[in-house]
Amino acid sequence: MNDSLTIVFLIASSQLKDGERNYQKMIDAYKEACGGAFPGIPLAYIKLPEKETALLPDIIDYLYDNDIKPVVATEGFEARVFPQLERTKDVFKIFSMPSLLQSTYTLFVDGPFRIKTDQLFNHLSSSVSMLTLNPLILSVAFESSVLKIAGGEQFIVCPSLTSRPIVTRTRDLMIASKLAVDNAAQLQSISSEQAISNMMRLFSAHPYRFLAFNPQTVYSFTPYEPVPDQ
Repeated sequence: MNDSLTIVFLIASSQLKDGERNYQKMIDAYKEACGGAFPGIPLAYIKLPEKETALLPDIIDYLYDNDIKPVVATEGFEARVFPQLERTKDVFKIFSMPSLLQSTYTLFVDGPFRIKTDQLFNHLSSSVSMLTLNPLILSVAFESSVLKIAGGEQFIVCPSLTSRPIVTRTRDLMIASKLAVDNAAQLQSISSEQAISNMMRLFSAHPYRFLAFNPQTVYSFTPYEPVPDQ
């Protein structure tokens, strides 16, 4: 699986300015969940306000020390006026990178989400297998623990693409984000997540096209959410 999947972190300015350095804690948590070593070389897209570029040396040093490739962008005027469109453009920029497109699949982590498991590598392998064997399935997500799911199925059905961590085909997310950018005028009233989700729906009409792991087995959370006892 190492050659077919890349982990991508989209790290917003709110994570970088935190005194507790939440972006480092997040990445450390993923590394630990993978058993102490990432599959392949992850990519971190850093979205930094123009006035705070002095933070960059420490950020880049940390990423290189953890064998993570940094990609840096600055927040300008448009990011403050059209934040949803800017986020969609960010996703398109990331997934248009030739180096990332060499990976068939991506675990996309947009924001401060952690995944509660000590067997993340196994879950990533299961996600890749699901997408490889089922071309009409578009994503496998790590949903919130607050979802109440009856039964012991490994996967549940999601109504749409989620903002939670997802495993998806790299090219699918690139094309969906490009379509969302190209049709920004028609999609301006909805969030970036919804815009990309609506475009990705065009790729499959299957009722199970968006899946997630059963949260009773593995789930995602932020530092601000309570983590239930196992």
